[in-house]
Amino acid sequence: MEKRILVAIILSIGVLVGFQYFQSLTGGGREVGREEAAAPKKDGGKPADVAQPAEAAMRPVGGGASLRGTMVKVETPLYTAVLASEGGGRIVRWDLKRYHAKKSNGQIGLVAERDELPLTLRIPGIEGAALPFSVDREELVLKEGGAPQVLLFQHSTSAGRVERRLTFHPETYQIDVETTVLGYPSYAVSLGSNTAVIDDLDSGNLNVSVGPAARIGRDLKRESLTKGSGSDQVSGEAEWAAIEDKYFVMAAVPAKPRGGVRFEFEGPRQATLHLAEGAQKPADLKPGDPLTAVLDASGRVVRVERQRGVAVPSRNDGERIVVGKVAAVSGAQGTLQLETRHIARVVIPGAAGSAPDKIRVYLGPKERDRLAQMNAHVEDLVDFGWFTVLALPMFWVMKWIHGVFGNYGVAIILLTALLKLIFFYPTHLSYKSMKRMQDIQPKVLALKEKYKNDQTRMNQEMMEIYRKHKVNPMGGCLPMVIQVPFFVGLYNIFSLAIELRQAPFAGWILDLSDPDPYYVLPILMGASMLASQKLTPTTVDPTQAKVMLILPVIFTFMFISFPSGLVLYWTVNNILTIGQQIYINRSPAK
Repeated sequence: MEKRILVAIILSIGVLVGFQYFQSLTGGGREVGREEAAAPKKDGGKPADVAQPAEAAMRPVGGGASLRGTMVKVETPLYTAVLASEGGGRIVRWDLKRYHAKKSNGQIGLVAERDELPLTLRIPGIEGAALPFSVDREELVLKEGGAPQVLLFQHSTSAGRVERRLTFHPETYQIDVETTVLGYPSYAVSLGSNTAVIDDLDSGNLNVSVGPAARIGRDLKRESLTKGSGSDQVSGEAEWAAIEDKYFVMAAVPAKPRGGVRFEFEGPRQATLHLAEGAQKPADLKPGDPLTAVLDASGRVVRVERQRGVAVPSRNDGERIVVGKVAAVSGAQGTLQLETRHIARVVIPGAAGSAPDKIRVYLGPKERDRLAQMNAHVEDLVDFGWFTVLALPMFWVMKWIHGVFGNYGVAIILLTALLKLIFFYPTHLSYKSMKRMQDIQPKVLALKEKYKNDQTRMNQEMMEIYRKHKVNPMGGCLPMVIQVPFFVGLYNIFSLAIELRQAPFAGWILDLSDPDPYYVLPILMGASMLASQKLTPTTVDPTQAKVMLILPVIFTFMFISFPSGLVLYWTVNNILTIGQQIYINRSPAK
C-alpha cells in the first residue's frame, strides 16, 4: 500500500516537471488566433508583403528609431550605455559587463529592437523622440567606489520647456530620472520596445514570465509578450511597472504610486531582408530558427546572430537590429525572409508642472538583492512559484555557502546534505516502517488469501496485525510527501535564479542553469536512483517490482533536458539516501 503511494508521489513529481518541460518545448501559454490579427493587412486581406525591410521590420513609433544629435557614453563597472541627446536621454545601448551570451563571447545588450527606445518622452501632438535637447557633457566615467554623476538634458522653445536630469550610480543598475515639463499639458515616458527581453523563447514555459508587469497594491499583474496587439490600461495605481524576461528586467518606480500605466503590444510582421555587399551569407539557416539580424544605415543585413538578441550585435549607433525567426532564405537572391517577434511596451504617465517628476529606473539582471534595494517590492518579479516561502530560505542559504566557497556546485552539494540532515529522522522512520511492512508481508498475503471473500474481516485482521507489530501503513510515504514542496522549490530556484546562469561547477559543467552537455549527471542520477530503489524495502509482487525498474530510465531521459544544478542536487540526494538505506538495513531490528 505504502509503495503505491510512494510511486504516485514520484510520478506526480514527474508529471509536474514533465509538464513544465512540455510547455517549454511547445510554447504553451501563447494565445492562438491573435497572431493573424496582429499582422498588417493589405486591402485584399493578405499580410503585407514588405519589400523594404529596414523600416517595415522596425516601424518607428513617434520616430523613435531615428538617432540624431549628440550621443553620450556612460561607462560604469557594471555596464556601458549610450544615450541620445535628441529626445532627452533616450537609451540607445545598455551593454552589461558581467553577463555574456551563452553561445558567444559577446556582452549582453538590453536594448535590441529600436522602434522605440527606453526613456522615450511622449508628448501629445509632438514627436517627443525628435525634440532637440542640449546636454551638458558627452561622456561619463564612473569608477567603483566613486560618487554618482549627473547628465543634464535641456529643451526650450516658445511652445514649452523640458529639463531632464539623469543620475547614474557606479555600483548599481539604477538611474534616478527627474523630468520637469513646462508649457506642455502632459507627457508620458515609455520603457521602450522589448527592453531587457533578451530571449522570448521561454515565454511559453509555465514558470517563466516574459512581457510587461506592474504591482498594483499587493497584486502583481503580468501579461505575456505574445498577447497579440492593442493596448491595455492597468486598473488602479501602480507602485512600479516593468518589462521582463527570464533573467533581465527594466523597471520604473515613480515617487508615488501612479495610475494610467499602459501595456502596448504588437504582433509579428514579415520582413524581407537583403544582404549587404560582402556580408557573410547565413549558413545552415532553417525556417523557425531564432535570429538576430544587424542592418546598416541603408537597411541591408551586415551580419546575423543565430540567437534572439542575446549578444550585442551593434558595433556603431547607426546600425539597427531586427529580432525574430527565419521564415525563408534565398542564397541566390541574397535575401532573408524574417518574421519579427512580438513586441511589448510599458508606458507610464508623467506629471507635468514646475516640480520635477521623479522616477527611479532599474535596467539589469533580476538579482533579488539588487531589486530589493529599490525598496518597492520589485524583487517580487523573482517568483519561485507556489513554494516561494520554502524556496527563499534555501536560496539564501545557497548564496551564503557560495559566498564562502565561491562555487555554486559546491553550494548545491552542501545544501543537499543540509536538507538530508534535516529530513534524516523522518526519512529514517519512513524506511524502518517500510522494512517492518516487508517483514510482515507474508502474514498480510496469507490473510488476503484466507479472507479473500470477506473484505470486512480481512481489513479487521490486517489492522490487528499492524497494531500488534506497531506498523503504520502510511508511515512509509508521509515523510516523502513532506519533502515534495522542497523539491519543487529547488526546481524553480535552479530554473529561474540568474545567480546560477553561467555559474560553473567543475570539469565539463560550465553552466549550472543549462543541461549537462554530455549527459553524465543524468546517467549518474538514473544509476543512483536504481541503486536506491534496489535497497528500498518493497511489499509489491515481483511483476510490479519489475515495472518499478522503468522509473529510473524514465527519469534519466526526463532529466537530460533539466538544469544540471537540479540534476546535481537529485544525484547527491540519491547517493546520500543510499548511504542512509545501507545504515538502516544493517541496523538490528527493534
